Amino acid sequence: MTTKRFVFSYDDEYDADISAMLESTPKRRQSERVRQLLRTGMEAEQKNSSLSHPVSSSPSNTQRPEKKRPSIPPIQPL
Repeated sequence: MTTKRFVFSYDDEYDADISAMLESTPKRRQSERVRQLLRTGMEAEQKNSSLSHPVSSSPSNTQRPEKKRPSIPPIQPL
């Protein structure tokens, strides 16, 4: 088994929710948490792709700054 690393970037203002989640997770558990979230997102995408109609997103409680990049469909909770 090989351990792979993947570095990603995020904007500390636009992605404040991601930053807060990572900072609240113990350092030694951050990779595990990100892997869990990626798997949850992949499962949600697979379920949504089988739907015949688009999924509407619910409004978020978090106010975000004006979008700086194209949006991707939100992941719906299971």
